[in-house]
Amino acid sequence: MPRLTPAQQAAAANLGIFPRAADIGRDAPEIVAYQNGASEPALTLAQAPETTPGSLLEPSGQPLGAARSEGENQPAAPNVADAFGDMAVRVEPVSAAVADAGSVDLTTFEAPIEPTPEPAPKPPANPSRVWVQVATGRDLKALGFDWRRLARRAPDLLGDFTPHTVPWGQANRLLAGPLGSRDEARDLVNALKRKGVDTFRYTSPEGAEVQELKTP
Repeated sequence: MPRLTPAQQAAAANLGIFPRAADIGRDAPEIVAYQNGASEPALTLAQAPETTPGSLLEPSGQPLGAARSEGENQPAAPNVADAFGDMAVRVEPVSAAVADAGSVDLTTFEAPIEPTPEPAPKPPANPSRVWVQVATGRDLKALGFDWRRLARRAPDLLGDFTPHTVPWGQANRLLAGPLGSRDEARDLVNALKRKGVDTFRYTSPEGAEVQELKTP
């Protein structure tokens, strides 16, 4: 009631007529003209809009926001501007110092260095291998003769091998091989024995220089 004009207060108290929400605090043009001395009389009870108990609860006038849709430059209604005037949110600009506070300078970032794996060791020049020793002697030429003799005696067993020698004290070992395993060497020893050739298995130590025997 305090926000109603005197005319609106009189209409509400005497007639039970309340203004629209958008007209609160503003009199109708004809009432303003009458108050300013115009010839038109004020509304009488007979001229007042007919009201019923139910019509007082019905909304009247344009819906809220209608004036806005017709022209953006029109002022908002008073019941709306006052109600939401305090709800504006002020957005403070973010300074460059604050923006940089949580950033990461990629120019100063150093990726972790993966350790370089050590190269695999080179295999020894003379690894340990498995052989079959067929003879011994100090003279390499004589050992070459022994090899040819044995190869003619068991060509199916020694024909696929190349003779090798390795020092043994002041003498040399005459070797057939190398064999793929100790079992293969054992099988060759047994096969040569059946042909009357006595031999035995020999494993050269790692680093021992086993050389190929050149035969004419």
